Amino acid sequence: MKHKTILLLASLFVVGIACKQFDREFSVNTNIDYCEAQALRTLAIVPSGSEGGIPNSIDGDDVNWHFTSPGSWTSGFWPGILWYLYENTKDNMWKVAAENYTQKI
Repeated sequence: MKHKTILLLASLFVVGIACKQFDREFSVNTNIDYCEAQALRTLAIVPSGSEGGIPNSIDGDDVNWHFTSPGSWTSGFWPGILWYLYENTKDNMWKVAAENYTQKI
């Protein structure tokens, strides 16, 4: 009986947490602006003609980039981000960068 009571209380606790409303609103434009700013920083740090490959991840210090080869399953992530930015902003700069990195894969 004791185990059933504990299980019931734990279940109610999990359900209660899942039903909590958060005060933060999700703003698509705010998040796209953030992504655009981060991508601009990346393009400034990692030139498109980089011999290192395609940007893949960055260390916690926000300075040291890791690159992936064109054959890697993650090689399309960076060009994909650039294409999404172009699709949203219609800024030709994103299109040029996206085409450049897409050609690498």
